[in-house]
Amino acid sequence: TVVLAGVFYAEAGGKRTLYPAGSYYLLPAEWPHASGCLPGADCLLFQFQRDRFDLKPLR
Repeated sequence: TVVLAGVFYAEAGGKRTLYPAGSYYLLPAEWPHASGCLPGADCLLFQFQRDRFDLKPLR
């Protein structure tokens, strides 16, 4: 994923990592995490993956 605008975040293991515009990141399959965009500006992301999306909400 490439962050084109805004600030995206990913949280795992009690740690939050911020990805501002111009950053890229890889979230491995089945990696438990929470993610989203910081308030204040919309995020625009470019995402690519070779296989199906593996979203498994925790509830």
